[in-house]
Amino acid sequence: MDVIRVSLPDKWAMTNLDLIEENLEKHKKSLVIIAGASSSGKTYCANILLAVLKSQGYKPVIISLDAYNIGLSGIIPNKVNEHYFASKLSHMKDISREIRKIIEPLPFEDKYLPASLKEISAVLDPYFDNRQDKDKFVDALAKEWEHLNFDEPSVYDLKEASEDILSLLDSKKISKKEYSKVTSERVSNDVFIDGNEVDVVIVEGIYAL
Repeated sequence: MDVIRVSLPDKWAMTNLDLIEENLEKHKKSLVIIAGASSSGKTYCANILLAVLKSQGYKPVIISLDAYNIGLSGIIPNKVNEHYFASKLSHMKDISREIRKIIEPLPFEDKYLPASLKEISAVLDPYFDNRQDKDKFVDALAKEWEHLNFDEPSVYDLKEASEDILSLLDSKKISKKEYSKVTSERVSNDVFIDGNEVDVVIVEGIYAL
């Protein structure tokens, strides 16, 4: 008698395949959410399920919340705005854009060091009414940089991710989000995901739920 060995990931994928097929009997699309702590195997499981679904003729897509990372030119300034200015600063998108020009080419550890902060300070005059607030903002960048935690919800644009997921489920087209761990910033592209060509949306990330 032949012995067929099935690994635990395969069992997990086949169990979810059964649930997905039951769901697709009632709905046009199925949503699978895979959540868990950092390095807990979310991406690994998502890719296993993706492969199983494709082998069965389905059209799945993975939406990784890591791709919705705001980027260090947004994360740190946004925290400063929240913690030191009660979220009252305007022009935050412009401020983040100016900061990105300076820090994106730099190695991770150099992005908010004194030399970088000096360059940042030099380009922020148009966005502050007085020197005192600008200096306060720049000094606070260094303080927030010291306490950076990539596992906080504020690191990700969860609203944008939610809108994209809902669009796919509604058979609409979305732009594919990409994030570079080399530059710690979003990467622009001209790639789109067409919800009409997807029947299973797999969402994986720490805050997927």
